[in-house]
Amino acid sequence: MLRDPDGTKLDTGLMTALDAMRERVGKPFRVTSGYRSQALQDELIQAGKTSARGSAHVTGEAVDGWFVGYGLFETFMEALRSPFSGIGIYPWTQPPVIHVDVRDRGSVRRLWIVTSDNRYLYAPHEHFFALLRQYASDSLSSG
Repeated sequence: MLRDPDGTKLDTGLMTALDAMRERVGKPFRVTSGYRSQALQDELIQAGKTSARGSAHVTGEAVDGWFVGYGLFETFMEALRSPFSGIGIYPWTQPPVIHVDVRDRGSVRRLWIVTSDNRYLYAPHEHFFALLRQYASDSLSSG
């Protein structure tokens, strides 16, 4: 859900980058979460569905979703080719989704994977790369 019916909540740079990625992939991108009010973010935190207190969703700088008929690892690789400053992989959600954002982090790009027990592993943590290799291997063996 974009939650932006009049097109004023989501960052135009975010939407431009997401649309360019969609064009490269050639498949529809299904948004599971776009803009969130602070009240909705607080509800999600209280329900244990997120732990992000300073979410880029609240400022309209983030979208979560997935490409129809396209793997999560492949989506991650495409996101790396885009000007996103934050890229997160959520393999345990149904469906598995990717988070992309354009939050100003200077020249730093933040990459993370959320584990099955809801822990965030950030690059360059060794377990981040181990999980990424696992997704790459799973993707190659299923393709």
